[in-house]
Amino acid sequence: MSLIFYRNTVVNATNPEYDPAISELIVVTELAKTCLSKLAANRSSSLSNCSSSPLLPLSNSDLDQAPIDHSPPHIVWNHIDSDSSSSDLSFARPNLRSMSTKSTAKVTHSSSNKPPSLSAGTISPEILHQFENACHSFFCNKEGLDVKDHVARITGGLQDPLLADWYWMGQEAFNALSFDDFMKELRNKWLLNDWEQDIGCRVLGTKQLGAFWEWAIKMRSLNTLLCGTTTHLDDATLLNQLKVNLELWLSCAYDDE
Repeated sequence: MSLIFYRNTVVNATNPEYDPAISELIVVTELAKTCLSKLAANRSSSLSNCSSSPLLPLSNSDLDQAPIDHSPPHIVWNHIDSDSSSSDLSFARPNLRSMSTKSTAKVTHSSSNKPPSLSAGTISPEILHQFENACHSFFCNKEGLDVKDHVARITGGLQDPLLADWYWMGQEAFNALSFDDFMKELRNKWLLNDWEQDIGCRVLGTKQLGAFWEWAIKMRSLNTLLCGTTTHLDDATLLNQLKVNLELWLSCAYDDE
């Protein structure tokens, strides 16, 4: 005979106080409590297993799912009208150094009485220095060329579309400048903001490594790129800087003399 627990009292089907509805309710309640106890025990066991093995192996069905796209979002740049002034484009200056291609720009000067050309590509202080020297060579060898026409005669050699557009947008103002001032504008616009400080730090802080003459010529060449700037060192200052950065044995030999 099955026993039914109700408020700690054991009753059976022959008990006069026995109520089938209440008995059925008590049985269901006890079964629910038993199920909940088992679920709690299983949950505890699962958590303890997860703590020792936090990552579960992927199933074949997981591997068959489409891969997640981790590519960065597509960026759409706002269009800039062609009639914008040059000052309006100054915000894009750090990106303009890359020019139209990723290759390095080159200077071509086939004849001393013809203006040089600057190809499309990345511009560096060294490249602009070569272009400047080629322009001076053209000015010296071109007969009858007026000083006020220097800028107008060499800007046709700017082959990069971005650089050429920059010039043509301010043609009248640029042509009124001296060639030296135009080169300053060119460097300020198309080189990185800290190009002077970068080269200046290399001149001041590069220690001698290897042959003295190779190192000294390199330092003088870097200092030449700074001509016309406040970072440029005069001959006396550059000489003192070279002495400071000599190798120890050569510095000692120099002091002994």
